[in-house]
Amino acid sequence: MCELKEYPATVWPLFNVQDRQNNFWMEVYYPADFVYPDVTFYYGVQYGAKGTEAEVIKHYHDLVEAHQINAFSDVQGTIGKWEVHANVESSFYTGEQVVSVMVGNNTIKYESNPLFTDFPTASFPAFQQSAPMSDLFHCWSTNIEYQRRYKNNGTATDALNHYRNLMSGATGFTENAVTDSYGTTTTLKGNLVGYTVEIAIRTSNNTITVKLEKPHS
Repeated sequence: MCELKEYPATVWPLFNVQDRQNNFWMEVYYPADFVYPDVTFYYGVQYGAKGTEAEVIKHYHDLVEAHQINAFSDVQGTIGKWEVHANVESSFYTGEQVVSVMVGNNTIKYESNPLFTDFPTASFPAFQQSAPMSDLFHCWSTNIEYQRRYKNNGTATDALNHYRNLMSGATGFTENAVTDSYGTTTTLKGNLVGYTVEIAIRTSNNTITVKLEKPHS
């Protein structure tokens, strides 16, 4: 699998990790993003932990400096400038605890997602009239995923033509447009430069999403 990098282990340490179907993700937000305007990035990890549910919850509960009232997570609050979450449930198959943690920050600024070093930018340059909103990297047990999200400051037609041109050499290429009361979403799919590619251009919120997936090498 991928190397777990950038995770703030000194702030929100993992507990009795077991090497079974673990996965992690990191999403970095840029000024053009309108979903999380007050958070610069979130990091998430899902892993198997040895111990009881109560032991895992206590591990995280004791780390929190200020607990969130009416929290949606089993543990939720802040540690300094960090927003932290933890959810725990018992695994039916292994008897271990399946732990999902998330940690975010609004003071550390990333110019780019540090886990995007292998993103094939030359093959997937951004539409010229767009601005980056977020970069999501996800490492699963069998594959890795890159997802770039842009705010489209041009027209949907020009953006669509840009990405049609990029996908001109893709195998298994398909294009599908769906229109509802909010607008039209046009999705381009295919296989290119070793990746399974899905590109969505939406008129409802003027966004472009580029998602690339490939198995671990």
